[in-house]
Amino acid sequence: MAVALSSGSSVFNLSIYFSSTYKAGAIITLKNSSGRTIVSHTAQKSFNHIVIGSNRLIAGETYTLYVDDTVYQTFTITNITTILGKSTNNFNNNFRR
Repeated sequence: MAVALSSGSSVFNLSIYFSSTYKAGAIITLKNSSGRTIVSHTAQKSFNHIVIGSNRLIAGETYTLYVDDTVYQTFTITNITTILGKSTNNFNNNFRR
């Protein structure tokens, strides 16, 4: 399970919720507006949520996220934690009955 960094973190981070589940072996790449790779990772397990934190993320900078060399989303860092997508986890709702 991915967990976002705390709001007290000094490292900018992303919490990315995908609209579908990707299989193990998918390659996640994050590039800045100059095309420089910030992060590249091959997933070891299937996933629909990831967290990326890096001292190379800069507020106001625009980034593009790729999954298997296909553009998933382009966005700008606006806060210490930038959230993309929406959680589909209904875990808390299961206990409120």
